[in-house]
Amino acid sequence: MLRALQLAAWATRHHERLLLNVGVGYGGRQEIIDAVKGYLHESFVRRDRPDDILEGVTADSLAKHLYTYDCPDPDLIIRTSGEVRLSGFMLLAERLQRVLLLRRLIALRTPHDSRRIASG
Repeated sequence: MLRALQLAAWATRHHERLLLNVGVGYGGRQEIIDAVKGYLHESFVRRDRPDDILEGVTADSLAKHLYTYDCPDPDLIIRTSGEVRLSGFMLLAERLQRVLLLRRLIALRTPHDSRRIASG
């Protein structure tokens, strides 16, 4: 899988209009835990008071500690394999526009699936 992702990245290295994030073995709960830990570590290094730490917890203060902190919120999430759930994927994405659930693996998609994806 890593080789396929590397080839895709190389083949599209000059494309700048779209951003593709692939979540493999991703857990939204773990991302939130890591973001809170990052926020707390930053607060402790600054020697913030406990009240200031608690008051400072906001979506924005945690967002910069998310795995995708430098990426825009997704316009489309495609879930393959027939699962009808997001499994905690990108729980803090603020403006999710569309979720597409495919009944097959992405490599086995049909022309109909491709049209559904493209119609965004």
